[in-house]
Amino acid sequence: MPDLSRRCPAVDPDDHHLYASLGCAAENLLLAAQAAGLRGEVSYDPSSSSLRVELEEAPPIMSALFDAIPKRQCSRAEYDGSELTAEELTTLAEAGRGEGVSLVFLTTKRQKEQVAEYVAAGNTAQFVDRAWARELRAWIRFNRREAERRGDGLYGPSMGSPDVPRWLGELFMRVAFSAKRQNEKDVAHIRSSAAVAVLVSEADDEPHWIEAGRSYERLALQAAAMELRTAFINQPVEVPALRAELAGFAKPRMLGRSLGQSTVRRATALAFLSVLLVSIIVFALLLVEQKDPHRLLFEAVSAFGTVGLTTGITSSLSVPGKIVVMMTMFIGRVGPMTLALALAAKSATQNIELPEERLGIG
Repeated sequence: MPDLSRRCPAVDPDDHHLYASLGCAAENLLLAAQAAGLRGEVSYDPSSSSLRVELEEAPPIMSALFDAIPKRQCSRAEYDGSELTAEELTTLAEAGRGEGVSLVFLTTKRQKEQVAEYVAAGNTAQFVDRAWARELRAWIRFNRREAERRGDGLYGPSMGSPDVPRWLGELFMRVAFSAKRQNEKDVAHIRSSAAVAVLVSEADDEPHWIEAGRSYERLALQAAAMELRTAFINQPVEVPALRAELAGFAKPRMLGRSLGQSTVRRATALAFLSVLLVSIIVFALLLVEQKDPHRLLFEAVSAFGTVGLTTGITSSLSVPGKIVVMMTMFIGRVGPMTLALALAAKSATQNIELPEERLGIG
């Protein structure tokens, strides 16, 4: 269950971060259980707003993510500006994907500058909030002894601050800690980074917050395993007005409209299924026709798209070849997704009993 005694009502009034941290802890638990020979299943209990983890014996599985647990930490320093390769981005994306949670990478200069603006606006809004400032001072652990004794909070030295007594740390914050200085620091970090990763959930509720936490933990652990440094830039998420703007900015757009994640997934699935079907159709035509493969490919794509174009070989196709082309036109017209769903659909079981009728027999 979430530890409500550690709530941060000023910065996290809806407990979004609290439940995300619960997801992070659950993911670490599952990885540790795998290494110990236990398979875990996580479920959410809405009646108690808690997670239930069921474990059963299984062969031990050691993973790079498990090995990275003691290495993962946030880095509050500037990055070297090195770009990530396509393979590295793919590996990170696979680790950060969850049920109802997707990962969006912002890698261009324009995108990072926009995120920097959101972060600066978030800092400016938070620094004028006295409740936020009090909560932040109470949550920072200014020295190792305090951090080890409390077992929570933000460790000051990990953010580049010296290890000092609490009274000195609080005095420094009151005198030198400002939105302007924090903005300069955060903007420099964003500009020097290779990418900004944004986790987007399909719904804004507790189960999705938990799943987002699990997805983040896998992403951070995968980055640590790849010797990459990461850090939070939560300000746009912590200010409600900016959270909505960031969500709209991170979503794919087309013709001035944002596209939902379900739409993107369906489009991706349709594209993959279409390429697969055309490949099968071309292979079938090559088996029954002794003609130029490029022309057969053109005929297959034209038939699938039902555009009526041809290289002039349609009339000379054999009967099996014409049947393949006709079937291709039918699939293309109906739609591969519609056809696949129709073939995969199962008739629903009707758990009803009809009235009994007595018939005269004999």
